[in-house]
Amino acid sequence: MQAAVNVVFNSISTAYPRDQAPLTIAPQRNSDNNYWSSSLLSGFVVDKYTDAQLQCTYQRADNFEPGIAVGTQPYGAGYEDYTVTVGVKRKLATRWLAAGKVGYFSSKNDTTGGNTNYHGPVAYVSLEYGL
Repeated sequence: MQAAVNVVFNSISTAYPRDQAPLTIAPQRNSDNNYWSSSLLSGFVVDKYTDAQLQCTYQRADNFEPGIAVGTQPYGAGYEDYTVTVGVKRKLATRWLAAGKVGYFSSKNDTTGGNTNYHGPVAYVSLEYGL
């Protein structure tokens, strides 16, 4: 079992508030790019030839200010991503391994105006031969 939590505080300093733009243009702002992420990985032995794994991840940032995008660069990020997967690996013979994984991925990204949002299932199988 492995678990991790990361909290990041990041700030970009600009000419604001020293640079006073005209009232018709949004002034440049300082930017926070704080985020936090977490993950959980659990692997276990099913039998002598089979291993299983559960993996979950989550990441989030909430610093995007779309209102200032009209007249300047909105530096702050705003997104939320998560994944959940379950996998199995089995030894078929001395040099042959088979693996499969199913899961769900989701991403919501305010920074791109929602144009890169996605969510959906994922599945794959593999067959490995060791030399």
